[in-house]
Amino acid sequence: MSLPTDINVFSSRPYVKKVKKEIEKLEYNLEEAIQNFEKAKSHMLALKKKLEERKSLISPIRTIPVEILTEIFLLASEDDDLAPVTMLCVCRL
Repeated sequence: MSLPTDINVFSSRPYVKKVKKEIEKLEYNLEEAIQNFEKAKSHMLALKKKLEERKSLISPIRTIPVEILTEIFLLASEDDDLAPVTMLCVCRL
C-alpha cells in the first residue's frame, strides 16, 4: 500500500466526519427503537395477562356450582389422596 497523497487525505477528512456523524445518528435511532420495542413488549405482556384474567372469568368451570365442585373433589379423594392435587395441576392461574 502506498502513502496517501495530499488529495486523498484532503478528500478523506470530510468523508470520515460525515460517516462518523451518520453512525452516531444511527446509534441514537437504534437506541430509541430498542426503547420503543421494550415499551411495546411490556405493554403486550400486560395486555396478555389481563386477557387471560378476563378469559378465566368466562371459563365454563365457573358455571358449575361450588357445591358440585366440592363433591367432585371429595369423591375423587376417597379413591386417591392425591387426586385433588392432581386436579389442581391441570388448572391454570
